[in-house]
Parts: sequence; structure tokens; C-alpha cells
Amino acid sequence: MQGESVSQSERDTGSLLRFAILPYQFCLPAVQVQAITFPPRLTVLPLSNVDVAGVFMYQGEVVTCIDMRHKFSLPARRNGNPGQLLLGRVADILYAFWVDEVSDIVNSDTLTWSALPGIHDRVFNGCFLKDQEIILETSIEQLYTSDRLEVSSCLRALVNERIDEQLREQAGNMAASHRIVDR
Repeated sequence: MQGESVSQSERDTGSLLRFAILPYQFCLPAVQVQAITFPPRLTVLPLSNVDVAGVFMYQGEVVTCIDMRHKFSLPARRNGNPGQLLLGRVADILYAFWVDEVSDIVNSDTLTWSALPGIHDRVFNGCFLKDQEIILETSIEQLYTSDRLEVSSCLRALVNERIDEQLREQAGNMAASHRIVDR
């Protein structure tokens, strides 16, 4: 099942919630997040999906907690950083997405939006650029439906593309400085 993309109207509402699954930065429409909380004591379910950290009660509802570090094939969370939970609904079921930190809510008008190459569009809708930082745009449903292999290969490809871009930029700057010195 493919995730539901962020619509242009949701992007145009302007409020994007920024969060991190370190070392990556992400955002999604703030209207998709029902609550932000710290992780409570989780009940681990035997035979549950490997990405499920456990379940807990929230306002009388059983909530499944998905560890996004595990889902994105990243190393385990370091001691001392409890992370935070983004609570949102997928098909009327409340889920908690365990992220490293929630940084702020930003207005999309202050960011520069850019489409991603087609290979990434099932996982991420695009990206925003702010102060040389890349913030990947996603949605609650895409966080839920994304496939571990697809996400990890997409993140690796994006990092490699960014590194290649930086190397080309550095090479261009060096060539320009050599031309100035040669004169």
C-alpha cells in the first residue's frame, strides 16, 4: 500500500512540524499530528512487527508505537535521549511514531520547496531547503506505510546525491579560485 502524499492545499496551509530522526531532518503538515508526547512505559507485544516498540494507553485508546529509528534502519537510540512521540491517525487508528526530537513548527512560506527525483517520491514528497539544511517532507501515512528497505536505500541515495553535489560545488569553487590566481 502506497502512502498518501501531502496535498498542495496542506502544504499551502503553511504549518509544518519539523522533527528529526538523527541525522536526518523531516517535516509534515502539523494538522496531521494529534499530539506530541514523551514515551510512556510500553507494553511489548510478542510476535509483533519488528518496527513496533510496543503499545500504550492514550486517552482511553490503545496506541501502537512505531520506532522510526528501527523502521529507517538506523542505529538504536542513545541512552539519555528518550525521544518524542508524534501521534497521528491512519485509517482512523491512532499510532505513535517515535522520533528523536521535535524541533518546531515552521511556516512553509519561509522555506524553499524542491521536488525529489522520481525514485524517492513513494517515501518522501519533496524537500525543503533552509540555511543549507535539507528537510525531507513526508506525511503521517507515509511514515506508517513506508518500507524499511525502500526508506534506507532512499536515505542513502539522498545522502550520496548531497555529497556529490557538495563535491561538485567545492570543485567549481576551487576551479574559480585557480582562475583568479592564474590571472
